[in-house]
Parts: sequence; C-alpha cells; structure tokens
Amino acid sequence: ELGEFVQIGHGAVVGARAKLAEGVLVGAGAIIAPGVKIGKDAQIGPGTLVLQDVEEEAIVFGLPGKVM
Repeated sequence: ELGEFVQIGHGAVVGARAKLAEGVLVGAGAIIAPGVKIGKDAQIGPGTLVLQDVEEEAIVFGLPGKVM
C-alpha cells in the first residue's frame, strides 16, 4: 500500500503487504521487508535493508537499517 507523494528509487524492492505512508522516500537499491510499515515523511537511505516498522519522519540507513 502506497500513500500519496511516495518516491521509490531505482532498483528498490518493496515487499508484499508493506505500507508506505504519505511522503516516504525510499533510496535506490533499498529493500523493504514484507509487512513493514513506514511512517509519514520517513526517509530510507540507498541500499538500506528495512526489517522493522519505521516511525514518522525517521531517517534510516544501514544493513540492517537503523534510525539516525
């Protein structure tokens, strides 16, 4: 499920049943695991592996992803 104004970079993968709220930015090559929820205006860095839900306005980077 994708909210309005979501941006998904080249080569990014969004798993089944993942929910991306309004204004989410997913960097190139990032992977969002199935069923994960990404909060409004959150940013996922390039190449990041997201295995857990992300709160609103969080910035996440790394393998696995960690909030900065």
